[in-house]
Amino acid sequence: MDVNKLEQLGEELRSVGHKRRQIVEQIVQEVNEGDAGTSKDLYMELTNVSDQAIEIIDRQKQLIEDEMQKM
Repeated sequence: MDVNKLEQLGEELRSVGHKRRQIVEQIVQEVNEGDAGTSKDLYMELTNVSDQAIEIIDRQKQLIEDEMQKM
């Protein structure tokens, strides 16, 4: 199994997760301040970052599945 690749994907996922958390915090702040426009823009950014996280998870899953099939 390519442990280095899995570790790299894990780091990418942690980074994207951190970014997601920051965006969510910003959304909450903007909603509390009543700034709907900024909140909507941040939500779109959150959607994009979430899609990145899903893609990374799918790549991790595929790497593991490929290794399992070799067994």
